[in-house]
Amino acid sequence: MDELKQAIVPTYIQSLGLEGSLELWVPAHEDDSINEVEAEEQNFDCESILKGELIAFDSGVFTRKTNLFPRCVHWNVFKNQTLVLSEVSLKKDSTSIPSFNIRIHFPSQLLKNCVTFGFDDEKDELSLFVITSTRVLYSIQLKPEWFLSSNPTVDEGWCTCYRPPSFLTKSPSHATGVDRSSLFVTFISGGLVKLNKSLNNDQIREEHYHDSRYMASIRHYLTLQAFKDEYRPPNSIVSMAYNHRYHYLLTLSMDHTLKIWNSLNGVLLENISFEPLPVQNSNALSYLSIDSSTQSYVSVYHPNDTHGYFSLYKFELDQDDGSFLNLSPIVTKITPPNLPDDEYLPWTLLKTSLICLDEDNKHFSLFLAWKSNLHAVVQRAEIVPNIDQTAKVLWKTTKKNTVTNFDKFSFDIPTTISFGDVSEIWIDNLLKNKYISPESLQLAFLCYQKVNPYTSKSKMDSLLSASINELMKEITTMIIGSVPVQPEFGSSSFDYPAYRQTLYNEWERFAKLTLYLDSFGNELLNIEVDSNSKNTYVCYASKIGVLRQPVNIEYLDGDLISNMLQLPEMKAPDLVSGYQLLDLACSLLNCLPSAILLEIRFSLQELVKNPASYSVFDTLWIFFDKYIYPNVNPDHLKSLAESFASRDNPIADIKSLLDYLKGFPERSVRFSYTPFFSLALSNTLITVLGSLQTSLEALIFLLSTASSQQDVQLEQKVIGSDEIFLDLLDKWKKVSFFAATFNLPLEFVDIDCSEVGDRTLQSNLGIISHLNSPFEILATFFCRENELNNQSSALEISIKSFVSRLLENSSSSQMISEAFEKLLLLKQYNACSALLSWLGFDSICQYLKATTYLGSKEIQKSVYHFKHANLNVNKSEISERPLLKQYVDTAQKYSLDCHLSSYYLHVSKLLSTEGACVDALEFSLMADSLKGTDVNLASDIRRQLFVTSCASSKFDTAYSTLLLMKDKKEKSDALNKFVKQLAFKGKLFRLIDYSMPSLQDEVDSILEKRSFQMIDVRSQPCWYNVLYSWRLKNQNYRDAAAIIYEKLSRLLSLDGFKKDQETEILENYLIVLNALKLLDHEEAWMLVTDVSKLTNGNEQQYFPQKLVTLDNVSMEYEAHLQNIAREVTAQISSAATIDF
Repeated sequence: MDELKQAIVPTYIQSLGLEGSLELWVPAHEDDSINEVEAEEQNFDCESILKGELIAFDSGVFTRKTNLFPRCVHWNVFKNQTLVLSEVSLKKDSTSIPSFNIRIHFPSQLLKNCVTFGFDDEKDELSLFVITSTRVLYSIQLKPEWFLSSNPTVDEGWCTCYRPPSFLTKSPSHATGVDRSSLFVTFISGGLVKLNKSLNNDQIREEHYHDSRYMASIRHYLTLQAFKDEYRPPNSIVSMAYNHRYHYLLTLSMDHTLKIWNSLNGVLLENISFEPLPVQNSNALSYLSIDSSTQSYVSVYHPNDTHGYFSLYKFELDQDDGSFLNLSPIVTKITPPNLPDDEYLPWTLLKTSLICLDEDNKHFSLFLAWKSNLHAVVQRAEIVPNIDQTAKVLWKTTKKNTVTNFDKFSFDIPTTISFGDVSEIWIDNLLKNKYISPESLQLAFLCYQKVNPYTSKSKMDSLLSASINELMKEITTMIIGSVPVQPEFGSSSFDYPAYRQTLYNEWERFAKLTLYLDSFGNELLNIEVDSNSKNTYVCYASKIGVLRQPVNIEYLDGDLISNMLQLPEMKAPDLVSGYQLLDLACSLLNCLPSAILLEIRFSLQELVKNPASYSVFDTLWIFFDKYIYPNVNPDHLKSLAESFASRDNPIADIKSLLDYLKGFPERSVRFSYTPFFSLALSNTLITVLGSLQTSLEALIFLLSTASSQQDVQLEQKVIGSDEIFLDLLDKWKKVSFFAATFNLPLEFVDIDCSEVGDRTLQSNLGIISHLNSPFEILATFFCRENELNNQSSALEISIKSFVSRLLENSSSSQMISEAFEKLLLLKQYNACSALLSWLGFDSICQYLKATTYLGSKEIQKSVYHFKHANLNVNKSEISERPLLKQYVDTAQKYSLDCHLSSYYLHVSKLLSTEGACVDALEFSLMADSLKGTDVNLASDIRRQLFVTSCASSKFDTAYSTLLLMKDKKEKSDALNKFVKQLAFKGKLFRLIDYSMPSLQDEVDSILEKRSFQMIDVRSQPCWYNVLYSWRLKNQNYRDAAAIIYEKLSRLLSLDGFKKDQETEILENYLIVLNALKLLDHEEAWMLVTDVSKLTNGNEQQYFPQKLVTLDNVSMEYEAHLQNIAREVTAQISSAATIDF
């Protein structure tokens, strides 16, 4: 029997990639006895929070047609009277991406099996029915926008409540929805009723089926059996299913009677009685399910003294009018195989689900959910019926879910800190198990705080809003703070080994508590099959899983290797031998202590990150001599060597095994994924990567052992081991790189779609915003080619395609750099900084390192790697890179022999955008020195050289570049920027040092315009003074005097002019006089702007001018001097009259 695997995602806001919750409170019915949830006491109650808020007691998944949103809704019922709904589609069928879940609060407890949805494949709006313990029916209309916004519009009539008459005397047991306005309800005491809402939703009408009227309930209470605990009458319905295609209702009662009703008119179509069988387990009840795909087949479960059996039936219809004829048997008996620990555990069937995969060939899948205490198993039967009512059945099953094995969390304390800190390793071990819900970590954190007097106390509400990384920081601080550092006995130094051991013990306590609390969420509650995608959802108390087939590497687990060897493709002797060698290698790996494994992985990382300094065989020998020989029994090593030597060609067997594990998708199509798909995929992939990483390490150790033995026969067998060792090391590097991205936090940054060169990233930025780690992003985008056929789900094929890419023969540098590039396009600079050591030393990797440092504001490191990149645009691997698209598009405009110059120009522009102007200028100069004869390139380099020179205050270089510009408009614009930058840097007077051949008039115009635009002529820089100096330098004495005279006129016209500024006035008069006296007396005149005639507030169309001569200025100067003299004399006279 083959094994089934699951992709599991905790039902937590952040685990599901959601932004938050929409909180709704239903209106209480007048007869509803409100049972308020007990308020949180001052003393923390771990059990009440666990059972009331974190662990659901009922759950399920409702699916619809592919063109509706929401399409797959997962619902959980909690004991704190809350119903939580989340969208969990694996395939994106609409443009809507869910960002919120919905939490609906009720005034009383919800009944188990009494949450159901009304079937409607025409509207996006959902119809939901809920029955509470106070026998009140709530009808709720859920709008799709409620899953998209935190503050949507909620209509007044979104929820209506009813108390049907039947609920007054009977307790509902099951409910199943028919459509938006009706549902069927069964009762514990027997009976069946159809409830129909009126058109205006103000009342509800009952249609009674199956002895459910008032008198029937009275007769029930007249029997003595009715007063026994947990008594259910023979006519009590234990299973019910509705056929939406034919409008048939199927019921199965305690007396083993199957009834088929026409829900349109209430007519009983058929009554089938099954022979009762002896049952050992009193909880074992009959169960039925309708094929969710075609709605044409029914499976019935018959319990007996073992595990019961199943029968398969078909709806037979009249070919003329389509009326019901009968329910004909297809397969009479399908017996499930033995369950784990069959002789000790009382297994009970919880739920079945049937789906027809191929109606023409009658190929079915039957899913069974078994439950026993806290254990659960899911089975899948592939059924192909025969003509004689027998069937060919292939069974597959999941492992029995129990408390997570603690052995895989524990480890030996590392001998040195370089191999990992104790807290870091514990955090890594806990976070890598994504099946552990964040709620379990939060609750363990609060419990630990309660019993530890050294830690501060937190509340659950504050933790729910914290991210998983913030939570782990709080946990780490708490545990480290609870461990005191004690000095060694008789010494003043600290006993560090004892501290590390105590710290390890505290982490161990916390991890055990977390795993124990998380085990309560492993209770199996439901199983549903999506008829559209054929995916099977498994609902747990705090998680949701999706069934999948295992990939090849996962078969190396316990006894599964024997099952793997029975597969048809494993008949090849080399594959069988390869798997046996892998089994031997894993046995060698299991002999090594965890501390030694940490050291080995550290050494392997150093080996793949840095160029090798030894030969391959020397490296293999060092690994064996340093790590394997001191830690493994010599007899075991001898046995391994003998087994290796007994193979005809062990190296070829290992190659064949790697090729088989790689696999190859025969046909793939594009698949639009959802955030839930990405989360389920990444949670599964990290487990697969762990198995793959371990297997590759085991094969490396096996090669090291075989190559280090002094045996002539063995030496012939290890020929070619150097090549396979390098190949294994390269594959191990790829696997380890992706594993290293798993626990890295994701930065939430605003990304402009136009800046992302990757079209796939552009179209899925909405998905990315819902993911939690770089690994989830990379796993999604490396698996976007999915879904082979109806027999394989997109999840399975995505995992296979990812493993295939990891094990393909291409260099690890290419795949790692491609992953790195995607993270850089999404501006995940912190994650890239943590992963820099995994990059190689080729030009693309150097460029990626430089871009990472540039994004992290480490400019000097960025410049160093940019200089070592030297990209060549002519290489095909560069032209295909989205991150280099801007460079490629620019470089292709220039001649091919100028690629290095165009690269330096590109880097200069990148550095300029980050404000590294000096370094940008350096690259501009490098580009200018290599520009060649390309005219366009030379022009672009001059433009960039001018910009970087100005920005870095290298004005001499900027001036030289300005003079080389040939385009008149470009030169004019550059001149404006040059003058503006001089003023910005406070070096405007340096403009006088430049002669500006052929540009004097443009400079004069710029300075004159800026002078007139001055609001206050006393401010700095004073453009009037600069323009005066410029004109004086160019011997334009008349205009030089005119501009200072204009400044003088504006000074005198200021309202806030003070007498203490007379010195400045006199100095400006003298400057004007000196400039005019440089001219002949007949030429000593000037035209100046008449400031007194300027109008304020309106834009000037022309500037009034007036003629001023040297004599006029002299007269004004003398008059001003006389005014000053009179004022000084008046002040002296006033002071002399004071009587001291």
